[in-house]
Amino acid sequence: MKKAEFIAKAAAKPSTLAEAASQKALTQNQIDLALKALTAALQEAVAAGERVDLPGLGVFERKTRSARTARNPQTGDQIPLDAKNVPVVRLAKALKDAVAATSA
Repeated sequence: MKKAEFIAKAAAKPSTLAEAASQKALTQNQIDLALKALTAALQEAVAAGERVDLPGLGVFERKTRSARTARNPQTGDQIPLDAKNVPVVRLAKALKDAVAATSA
């Protein structure tokens, strides 16, 4: 599902947040702005080394991958790889269970 499809689907049915706020559904523009704000905040926090826990979705955090030596599969040459920071996502059990229930 692409971003536009996700926004249209979210706008089609009122969320609990919208119901709690004013008993009105959010517009597609409001959902787009909220999604952009969530994405930007998540990127900034993880880049700064913070752990972000979104209940029902998962945990986003930054881990440092240590330096190592890799091997080129075609030539067999060793290639040194520097240490680097990588994003790590661990999905919530609720999300895993929801996916497993629909695929069975």
